Amino acid sequence: MKLFNELPTILPFYTNLRNQNRFKENVKKNCSFKLLSPTNALLPFTLQLPKGSPKPTSFKVVNCDGNVTYNLNENISKLKAQDFDDFAYCWYLGDALTYQGTPMSLTGSFYVVLTINGVEYYSEVFCMNENITATTFADKFVKFEFHDTKDIEPIRYRNNFKQVVYFDTFIHTSEPEVEEEAERDGNNNAIPTFSKLTIKQKIEILVPDFIKIALMTLQLHEEIFVFEQNKRSGKIDRIKINPTTEDGGAFSTVEIILETDILTKIQCDNNKQATNVNLWV
Repeated sequence: MKLFNELPTILPFYTNLRNQNRFKENVKKNCSFKLLSPTNALLPFTLQLPKGSPKPTSFKVVNCDGNVTYNLNENISKLKAQDFDDFAYCWYLGDALTYQGTPMSLTGSFYVVLTINGVEYYSEVFCMNENITATTFADKFVKFEFHDTKDIEPIRYRNNFKQVVYFDTFIHTSEPEVEEEAERDGNNNAIPTFSKLTIKQKIEILVPDFIKIALMTLQLHEEIFVFEQNKRSGKIDRIKINPTTEDGGAFSTVEIILETDILTKIQCDNNKQATNVNLWV
């Protein structure tokens, strides 16, 4: 077993409750981080399990004090389990849930407890927010959704799994950048052969270690989408993550640079030419 054994996802799971971020010594003295989650659903999650592991037999959410438990067994059909290669995986895609036959609507800080083959698995703590649902969110939040067209070992994406995270922040403008490639002519002069204009936008957030690790994996993903409700939304061409650990190590400031290519110029004899006709007759 590795020292870092959980999958580096937005909502990781542990076999030991004390591995949750809130129990770290340097975190106890600081304000707790709120991992935002829908009020009527959970953030999508996936677990890597021993091969042949069955589906969960118990599905519940527990408040952070441990004195209130919501039995969600009626939603077990929304949890999938399957063997992939050398391991089994259990995953949930973020569908709306019910509690006692009615749509679930919870607020506050909770964690998931799954029982699989007699073993309990505990999720990281999340904060269910009334301004976020499985399908909508208030415009003060920024939503990231990311996945890949292939597996990124050991995370399985061939099962349509997508990761989702919400931040209470906004997108800053950043400096546009022109990238050029050139060849040298016979006089050693640089002749541009390719030019590209890229718009860069920036987000800065303060996050705990497990979120910093999950965000660092963004740079390995090809399919990254950013959503601002009633504002800009769309796919990002590239992303850069720059973390800085704050004093005490409980949190890090993470700078997220979103890059979108908007203009490309290629110097080529084969470029298509406009037909030489008068368009203003």
